[in-house]
Amino acid sequence: MLIHCDFCGGAFDSEKHATCPRCGASWDKDAEADRVKKEEENQKQAERNAQSTEEFLQTANAVRRTVNSVGHVVGGVLGIFRIILFIIALIIILAIAFIILKFLR
Repeated sequence: MLIHCDFCGGAFDSEKHATCPRCGASWDKDAEADRVKKEEENQKQAERNAQSTEEFLQTANAVRRTVNSVGHVVGGVLGIFRIILFIIALIIILAIAFIILKFLR
């Protein structure tokens, strides 16, 4: 396993050397194993975070598309509803106009 010396920063294979070949400092196998394990855990967490972010973005885009679709449908329905209300109002106005004309004759 390739490790880095805590004192000089030199890299060496812990399987071949009990001390740093560069500066001669000894290393703690348990501490180095803990450091490597922590780095692996951090890498896995970063990958999970990236995956979660990607899933969130995909879900947010799906929600945005759904909201846009609903908005178009609602807008279309409201447009039709306004046209129907306009036609009903026009019929009522014409009916009132014919009633008034009938009484004026």
